[in-house]
Amino acid sequence: QVAYFSDASGEYALHVRAADGTGNPRVIPLGATPTYFRGITWSPDGQRIAFSDQRLILWLADLTTGRALPVDSSRWIAQGLWHTSWSPDSKLLAYAKADGKGIRAVWLRDVESKRAWQVSHGGSDDVWPVIDPTGRWLYFASSTNSGNAPARDVWGLLSDYFAQPFVTYRIMVTTLRDGDVLPVLPYGAG
Repeated sequence: QVAYFSDASGEYALHVRAADGTGNPRVIPLGATPTYFRGITWSPDGQRIAFSDQRLILWLADLTTGRALPVDSSRWIAQGLWHTSWSPDSKLLAYAKADGKGIRAVWLRDVESKRAWQVSHGGSDDVWPVIDPTGRWLYFASSTNSGNAPARDVWGLLSDYFAQPFVTYRIMVTTLRDGDVLPVLPYGAG
């Protein structure tokens, strides 16, 4: 299947249709006052779609029920994409959410219990979370100096090109299962 946003009806809606383009699309409404939407991420089981809008809201569409609902929001005007990623069993959604000062932290959402919790501490800019294919580990990129880049300020977007070489990220990993060990060797081993 293919998912896309269309305003064919006059208002934006999520459309899902066969990948070969045959048949009519299934149309999922996006609230009473639709806006601009982006960042489609399918769950591995093909039953849910995560996406965001220009109002800094993270949405989750359930293709079984045909409903799309907001599941989280950000207070930072430059939130941008939420960098969503699914666990292989489609039960957890990982994403990067900015706080009121623009520092992003990695969050997890259990889509069945509708519970969300912050995974990274939020003291650095944590982005691009990815749950590994086994569902055991969560990887993400972390930067302690991206907050100094002009691109962090909405009005400094034009100077973003010059700031990028100075922004550094480190790959971080955490376990998703109690009692599991990290998938890395201790320093100096091997």
